[in-house]
Amino acid sequence: MHQKHHPHLRLALATAAAAALTGGLLTVSATTATAADSFRVAKADFNGDGIGDVLATAAGASVSGHANAGQVVALYGSTTTGVTSAKRTVLSQNSGTVPGNAESGDLFGGATAYADFNGDGYDDLAVASPYEKVGTDTDGGALAILWGSASGLTGKASDVPDPAVSSHDNWGLSLAAGDFDGDGKADLAVGNSSATLYVYKGGFSSSTGQSGGRYT
Repeated sequence: MHQKHHPHLRLALATAAAAALTGGLLTVSATTATAADSFRVAKADFNGDGIGDVLATAAGASVSGHANAGQVVALYGSTTTGVTSAKRTVLSQNSGTVPGNAESGDLFGGATAYADFNGDGYDDLAVASPYEKVGTDTDGGALAILWGSASGLTGKASDVPDPAVSSHDNWGLSLAAGDFDGDGKADLAVGNSSATLYVYKGGFSSSTGQSGGRYT
């Protein structure tokens, strides 16, 4: 039986933007860390089968002819074959209900963080497009949460809008997930071009995208 992972075991992927820009793999372990490890290794499980999954970010990928629009790829683990490209999901802003549209220079996947944000037993994925043009705001940035399910990441997503568009650019430039207040729910910290961090409290709704509160 799949057991839900505790939020404090998840790595805060605050450096994901740098990895994404180089096409890096954000790998996760399907094994338990030993006492000799200096930190606990997180295990993403987007489809809730108890087997670790891997996320690959390609913020510089072209989508429908739009250079640097960006994609993310979820590679699902298996007890027989491990992680292979045969079992995967490729998502962009042109997928499912992911907010926005794939446009040149958006860098969808420029920052990512994962946790079970809505508490349903499936890990979810926060994905930023830090150079998204929002209305007349060039490089305003956009952020979405892609919801996990028994089928993994399917493109079902909710928008996390910028609450202070006139105060900064690059909404979602850095992301981190964890249980920051110790209430047993996964929180999401969101950075931008300013020195202010916005922390969304756990208890997200997959239907509305609303969190359990927000502070800076």
